[in-house]
Amino acid sequence: MRWAKITLPKRDYEAGETIEGHVVITCDKEYKANSVTIRFVAREHTKIVVSDGDSSTTYREEEVYCNELTVLKEEGDVYPGEERLPFRFTVPNETPSTYHGTWTNVEYTLEAKIDIPWAFDVVSRGEINVKSFDRPPQSKQVRVMSDKKEYPDLQAEIQTDVVCIGDDLQFKVCVSDERNIRGLRVDVINREWAKAKRVKRDGDHVVLRKFFPVEHFRVNSWINMRLKTGTKVPITFKTPLMSSEVLLKITMDIPWDFDTSIYVPIYTIHCPVLGGDDDSSFEPIF
Repeated sequence: MRWAKITLPKRDYEAGETIEGHVVITCDKEYKANSVTIRFVAREHTKIVVSDGDSSTTYREEEVYCNELTVLKEEGDVYPGEERLPFRFTVPNETPSTYHGTWTNVEYTLEAKIDIPWAFDVVSRGEINVKSFDRPPQSKQVRVMSDKKEYPDLQAEIQTDVVCIGDDLQFKVCVSDERNIRGLRVDVINREWAKAKRVKRDGDHVVLRKFFPVEHFRVNSWINMRLKTGTKVPITFKTPLMSSEVLLKITMDIPWDFDTSIYVPIYTIHCPVLGGDDDSSFEPIF
């Protein structure tokens, strides 16, 4: 029996940070290996499937930020027991944060391989989570109205449109009493755009949803609301192959009629955590 695993002190890294860990080789009897390597790949890639009747065509495109291979052990014998081989890589600067969407991915992977002659190679592969702290645009106050009447059916206001992922999203809403509603539905929407070769796709996906019954607020009055963001809320970014936008969608749930919705654009970012040291007392295993 033989296997390899990648151990790291943590899974989350920042752009420009150094990754240090070990490839741990374990076996119960001696064997020969051509080499032991580890590869670090940082890339963005898109995949769009276009169906036409009974057939389909898959379009792919990618941009590689980093593809670095390190030889940890040259050709030779691997002995019974456990052997720990250290490795070190640096996350590229000025690259997007980790992102996984419908057609798009930004991923940072590590792959360890024991190249065994005349037998199946032993491979261990895993992904790390990278956060990029790009400078956001200047925050601003935003107000959106459903119509141009003196007293709109629905309006919303946000004091700052730049939001740290993990913080509370604070906003206020005013509902006119001219419509008989069941309540308000608040969604956080991820609007994704992707390009793969000559094909493009875009779509909206709900990542957070909360419903407020009309009994819980007063009409014709500004209602202060708070929504907790978290890991489900994606980062806002744009590259030549893809983009991710985040919108706050507020909907009046109107029985027996078309609902009224407004969209408030927000800009989500990763914010550095101030103070405290990383807890490196455990080793996640890929």
